[in-house]
Amino acid sequence: MINLCFPVLSNYAGLANAINSACEGKVKPDNIIVIDNGGNFTELFGELNEINGVKLSVFFPEENLGVTKSWNYFLNLCDDYVIISNDDVVFKQDTLKLLVEAADKNPNEIFFCPECYWEHEYSLFLLRKSSLETVGSFDENWFVYFSDQDHKYRMKLKGYKPFWVKNCTYEHAEGGSQTSRNVVTSGQFAKDLEYYKAKWNGVPRCEKYLTPFNQ
Repeated sequence: MINLCFPVLSNYAGLANAINSACEGKVKPDNIIVIDNGGNFTELFGELNEINGVKLSVFFPEENLGVTKSWNYFLNLCDDYVIISNDDVVFKQDTLKLLVEAADKNPNEIFFCPECYWEHEYSLFLLRKSSLETVGSFDENWFVYFSDQDHKYRMKLKGYKPFWVKNCTYEHAEGGSQTSRNVVTSGQFAKDLEYYKAKWNGVPRCEKYLTPFNQ
C-alpha cells in the first residue's frame, strides 16, 4: 500500500500540481491523504474523494497542526509505505516508482529520498511505518524547524541514515512551499534552536549527547 501524504497551508495551486503529477506517474499511489491546515481545500476544489482514479482523503484539523504534527498524523494513520511530500513538488514519471522500488529492494532501510535534492531530504521522503518502533515519531515540541534534523540524528543513533535513491528526481520550487511559511517568527527560530541544543548539546550535525537531554 502506497500512501502519498501532503500537509498544506495556502499553496493550493502547488498542491494541485503535485497531486496531478503524482497520479500521472508510472506507479500511482493507492491513497492520497491531505491535511488541510488552511481550511480552504473544499472551497477551491469541491468535495472530492478521488483524483484520476486514486482515492483521496482530506482532513480538516481545528487548528493549524504545522509540519511536525502533520507528519506524525500521517505516520499514525497509514500502514506500509508512507510517502510525505511538500506541496511544491512536481513528480516526474518515475519518481514514485523509483522510491518504491528502492524500498522493496532494501528491506533493512527505513528512510528513502531522491538523490537529486539530498540537501532537502525531508521535502519528499518515504518512511516505513516500522520506523515508529525503532526511531519514534517526530518531536512535536517543534512546530516547523528542527524536527527533521532531530529525526535524522535519532536515525543515526539507531544505525540508520537517509537512503538516497539514485536517478530519482523531481522538480522543486525552493522556498515555494506554503506548508509552514509565515507561521514561525525569527524569535521562535532562535527559541527552537536553543531547544535543539539543550536536547542534544549541539546544533544539527554537531550533536554530542547520545540520548535526549543526556538522560
